[in-house]
Amino acid sequence: CGGYRMGSLALKLARNLGVPGLVSSIIAIVQPCVAWVSEPFRNIADSHQLGHTLGKQCGDESSSNLNNSWLELTNFLTGQDLTTISSEMHSIMREHRKNHTWCTYCIAFTYYLSVALIEGPDFRDSVGASDIPNQCDIIAFAKSTKYEIISLNMQTNQMIRSFLFRQYDEILKTPGILSRLLGNKIPLFSLFVVGVFYEGLSSFCMARRTQDDIWITRGNAALAFIQHWSNLAPRNF
Repeated sequence: CGGYRMGSLALKLARNLGVPGLVSSIIAIVQPCVAWVSEPFRNIADSHQLGHTLGKQCGDESSSNLNNSWLELTNFLTGQDLTTISSEMHSIMREHRKNHTWCTYCIAFTYYLSVALIEGPDFRDSVGASDIPNQCDIIAFAKSTKYEIISLNMQTNQMIRSFLFRQYDEILKTPGILSRLLGNKIPLFSLFVVGVFYEGLSSFCMARRTQDDIWITRGNAALAFIQHWSNLAPRNF
């Protein structure tokens, strides 16, 4: 795609200039936003590892930490060990605790999701270490900033957990992830595609339970969306 070609060119130019901080910053933007369409997740994880290292070497803590967080999210999407991921996410959040940004809260979702999948459906986001934003903190921050990415991260987290634990009645009463993606100018991160996938599964489960056509329609819309991205990014979906 055009965005990927432009991102790859920017990365090549930064490497030719020999500016590691710039390379780290570009990786942190290009890989999660557009590269997942053209590169397998494993390659993206390796790029984020490089970005994390380069940022650290040149003192660019922001780019280094951002790449590190994207690395662990990519590891989550590729099925890496949940205990290791939650531990790494916790470490990243401790580094961010003095300056909570949108990135910090997005990291918190992956931490809570990985821990919840380990501990089961009784796990609650509101219970956690003092240096980790709980769900109330996240909701308050999302409302104060009106940052859609945080809100969608939250909804994707809840959708995955709701389907896996068969507790999806409440989450499906809200506007769907797909409708929000189509109705707003939001970067399509790979995690949101996964969220739509689980939304489709949950919708079909609700259709079987209620025999209501609205769930079939919602499920078919999610299926069409996933098929579209499966054709564009067959290595990852």
